[in-house]
Amino acid sequence: MDLNLTGDQELLRDTAAKFIASTCPLTEVRQLAESDTGLPDDYLKQTAELGWYAMLIPEAHGGGTISGDGFSDLAVIAEERGRALQPGPFVTANAVAAGLAEWGSPDQQSELLGAIAAGQTVVSWAVSGPNGVWSPGESVTAVRDGDEFVLSGQRGTGPRRGARRVVVGDCRGPGGTDTVRRPDGRGGALPCVHRSHSTSPSGSPTWTSTA
Repeated sequence: MDLNLTGDQELLRDTAAKFIASTCPLTEVRQLAESDTGLPDDYLKQTAELGWYAMLIPEAHGGGTISGDGFSDLAVIAEERGRALQPGPFVTANAVAAGLAEWGSPDQQSELLGAIAAGQTVVSWAVSGPNGVWSPGESVTAVRDGDEFVLSGQRGTGPRRGARRVVVGDCRGPGGTDTVRRPDGRGGALPCVHRSHSTSPSGSPTWTSTA
């Protein structure tokens, strides 16, 4: 893939390739396939130190990109990851970070973006319906009740590997498809862009709360 890389991006590519070769080559990926996390020890911390989850996050929240074009830099990393089938929440972390950076409230951005960039919070993106089919805005609805939204429904679970702390999904609200999230294992409503969810015993996010 020809991206017309800058010198900094070539360094980014080479650094990623060397890290993968020394820390998690394909032979290691195969050995980890049946483990609880599917990841080498400290993999998230080490990849976060390389900036893999920070490129779509503003510098004010601990993010940044070497070229000024986060998506191009991510494409460089993604290509190297693909060569060795790298594990981990690379796509989900960056997708969620981009959404929070664009639409999250100041409190949500302050709470989560720096932790995602540092590899301290693992995020999962629940975008399918309960049957596993991609269905943005379906199966979870948001109905206004005064100054709040009452959420109800269920989403298919996101990736289950790793210590998933935050699940992000979507719902059908008055203005179309919106985004919801809450940390696993906590009660009550906690909004992300004014929305929340709980988790069912099966592991699938179930929204039955107020945001």
